[in-house]
Amino acid sequence: MAAFGLPCVRVNGNDVDAVLEATENSMRSEGLRVIILDTEKGIGCPFAETVKFNHHMTFTKEDVVEAEKEIRSRCARGIVGREEA
Repeated sequence: MAAFGLPCVRVNGNDVDAVLEATENSMRSEGLRVIILDTEKGIGCPFAETVKFNHHMTFTKEDVVEAEKEIRSRCARGIVGREEA
């Protein structure tokens, strides 16, 4: 985006605090800003983190319950990426 003359910042899109900070900084600035969110599909869902092509998956009720527990646990520990888990 810098090639188009737009200031750009890249942040970990799985890190809510980083996204919020980038958004707040952008709102304090004049003109257009670009925020690129680098994300990884499946973060927080152990059964999805290990699947290479997880763009289209069917979830069972048990999968959803497991994912919610894992996501809440990681949030409580301040973990935002798979490598930290």
